[in-house]
Amino acid sequence: MPDILIGGADTLAALRFTPGPRGRRLSRVVRGVAIAFVLMMVGCGPVPPGYDASEHRRAEQVVAGFAPTLERYRQEHGEYPPNLQAAGIATPQTLYGPLRYRTWREYDGLSIYEVSFGDYDRNGFVATYNSLGEKWSLNT
Repeated sequence: MPDILIGGADTLAALRFTPGPRGRRLSRVVRGVAIAFVLMMVGCGPVPPGYDASEHRRAEQVVAGFAPTLERYRQEHGEYPPNLQAAGIATPQTLYGPLRYRTWREYDGLSIYEVSFGDYDRNGFVATYNSLGEKWSLNT
């Protein structure tokens, strides 16, 4: 048990700190909250109830399949197509509805596209691919 030292220049008293049952319970709760926070921060938190990992992998494969077509379009026209049909790509369907595609130009002229599926209200998540970072993110 830790000693707590209390005293001034001329007096020094050593007190022994012994937490009671309430203090032990509180420390367990604090420890549990800290563990939950760490797990959440490293991505080990709960998966949304409507999320299907196999459908996410399928969507990743579909996007990887048409990404070269979008890149060729960008090289020929200077920007990504306004919609998938303009590049000759039929809009893929997922368990959560059609893949959503949008494009925009950054302030420095960089053309970027984003593909997403899912809906916060209906599915509890949105999975998004961004061409700038070339990676997927799962937002819950």
